[in-house]
Amino acid sequence: MTPTTPQVGIFWCYRWQVIAKSIPVTDATCDSLGRVDSAFSHLTEWETNRIYLPRHKMLLGTEYQQFPRGRVIYDTHQETFSLFADKSIITDTPLRLKVLEQFRLLNYSHIWRSDPHYATY
Repeated sequence: MTPTTPQVGIFWCYRWQVIAKSIPVTDATCDSLGRVDSAFSHLTEWETNRIYLPRHKMLLGTEYQQFPRGRVIYDTHQETFSLFADKSIITDTPLRLKVLEQFRLLNYSHIWRSDPHYATY
């Protein structure tokens, strides 16, 4: 694995910063449909593991649905990364760039997809 190995996983955007948990696509599981995804759960990472600590202590007591979030998966058939996210992320070009950098996807084929599952409450 090199430092530029693309990643799959989950993320949130808070104050133009990306809070993420990811693994190299080469270490993730491929399902029967050819999709490579991580097993990370937004609920578990936010509310149990408190992924936002220690940097964002002000987020203690918040819920994972309160902030724009998303998931990155890889489609082996299309050879494309899909970034499922809240619409507020998809419409913010600088924020999209930060997510792409975080997951090391700048040099890889990718598509942004709106998904109501990741809507902010």
